[in-house]
Formats: sequence, structure tokens, C-alpha cells
Amino acid sequence: MAHKDKLQKIWNQFEQTVSEVDKPYDLQGMRQLHDALIDVYYKYNTVSHVFNEFLRRANTQESLLEMESQLSIQKAHKMVVDGALSRLKTPPRRSGSRHSSNHSGDSKRSSVIARKRAEVEAAKAKMKYAEQEAMILKQQALLEEQQDVSNANVTRQKADLKADLGLIAQQKEAAGAKAELAALELEESEGSQRDLQLAEYNVVQVVDTTERTKQYINSLPNAENQIKETQNGIEQMADKQEPTHIPQPHKFPNFKPTPRGPLLSAFIKNDNHEPPGFTVQQPHLNVKATPFTPLKLEMEDRTVNNSAFAGIGQSLIRVYQILTQEGSTTDPSH
Repeated sequence: MAHKDKLQKIWNQFEQTVSEVDKPYDLQGMRQLHDALIDVYYKYNTVSHVFNEFLRRANTQESLLEMESQLSIQKAHKMVVDGALSRLKTPPRRSGSRHSSNHSGDSKRSSVIARKRAEVEAAKAKMKYAEQEAMILKQQALLEEQQDVSNANVTRQKADLKADLGLIAQQKEAAGAKAELAALELEESEGSQRDLQLAEYNVVQVVDTTERTKQYINSLPNAENQIKETQNGIEQMADKQEPTHIPQPHKFPNFKPTPRGPLLSAFIKNDNHEPPGFTVQQPHLNVKATPFTPLKLEMEDRTVNNSAFAGIGQSLIRVYQILTQEGSTTDPSH
């Protein structure tokens, strides 16, 4: 880490400054050395504080362990700084060379002991956190192993799911084909049933129509009997008619027949005294028999009642005879 390297560099500079403490200086030199130690230690504390804040913000297990290790090292380094500053507070004596030599040796030993003590404390802190770091690394390795096993299980489960999906797809296709076949068979069965019902309905309709026709025919009177009854009625009407005497045309040489039967005024109003003539039109009967319907006796428009016509003819003959007799009595040639 950059912060850690920077701290180590500053601390090396501090150790070089501390090594100057045991040298003989005058009061001015000692003050300068004191200020140099304070300045280097201030830089060390500033960088340490920044590094600790960085580790705290990281808020990981490794960063927290590293922060605790740095705090222990910084505590040991502070002990070294305090020892060096305490020695600078006592100025060296210049009374004798022997005394100065002993004092110089004691200062060097004290500095070495303080430095070694700081190193031991730092080593203890490092050992403590190294053990914790080793435990964490073991746990991490175990987790990675478990993760590998889990990944293998996940991979195997994915393969199983993929195989199951393929099987389900085939089953789905088979089920769709089966459902389609069932639908076609049902449609064919319903179509056959509809055709059968339609055929049965048609047969029933034909039978029913035939039966109703037979019933209608049986309910009607017999056509032959109706024809015979009609013919008998016509013969009876003919027998009841009176015979009609029609004058022969050769007895009247000047007779001119009219196209239709004359009216009565034609016999009365005859200025030429010609014998009247008339025609008798026989009735024309039109008998139409329709199968399975009642017979009707129809008369054409020109048909007249035979008995009534016969009566009119007799009346005309009498009128003619009377006129003839009157003419014969008045004519002198007769």
C-alpha cells in the first residue's frame, strides 16, 4: 500500500534523527535536534492518521485487521520517540572526559533498548494479526472451495434442468399432437353422427309425407264414384227436359239464320214479313275431374239452361204461329 510505504519511509528518517541524540551537542544543537524529531514525528502521525481513516472507510475484515496492526506499531514507535525526547531534556556534562564517555554509552544503550522494544512490540502485534490473517485466509480458502463445490452443483443442476426442459418440450409436442388427433376424431365422430341424424330425419320426413298423403287420399271421396254420380245427375237432367221442336229450314225458302239466338223483338219487328229464324244452341257441359280433388261440374259462359231454353223456344213458336195465321187471314191471295 502507498500509505504503508510512506509511513515506513518517514519512520526510517526518524530513526536517523534519533541516532544523533547520543552525540555530544551543545545546548543549541540539542534544541535543533529536538525540533527535528518533533517535525518528523508530526509527519509520521499525520500519515498514520490518514492511513487509519482509509482502512476504517474500507470497512472490510482485512482492512480492520491492518488498522489494528498499525495502531500497535504506532504505539511502539511513540515509545521510542518519548525515550529520545526525554534524553534530550538532560544536557550533557562537560566536567570530565570519563563522565562524558559513560553518559554517552548509557545513552546509546538506552536508545538501542528502546528501539528493540519497539521492534518487539511491533513484531508481537504483527504476529497476532498474522495469526488472525492466516485464519481468515483459511476461511476464505474454505469458502472458495465450498463455492467451487456449489458452482459444480449449480452447473450440474443447470444441466439437469436443461435435460428436463428438453424432455418437457418433447412431452409437450406429443401432448399437442395427441390433443389434435383427439379433436379431429371428435369432429369426425360428430360429423358422422350429424350425417346419421340427418339421414334418419330425411327418412322420417319421407315416411311422414307419404303417410300424410295416404291419409289425405283416403279422406277424399272416391273419384270414380264422384264421376258416376255426376254422369247420373246429367242423365237425369236430360231426361227431365221437354222435347224441343225446331222448324226445318226448307219450309221457309227465304229464311236467313242468324249467327246467335235472336231476341224476342226480332220476331215481333219484321217489316219484310219474312219468317223469323232462330238457332238453338245446345248446352255444352265441361266436366273436369282433378285427381284427389272434388269433381266440379262447370258450364261455359255460352251455356244456357236446357229446360229454360226449351220453354223460350216453345213460346217463340207459338208467337210465330199466331203471326202466320194473322197474315194468312189478311192476305187476299190466301
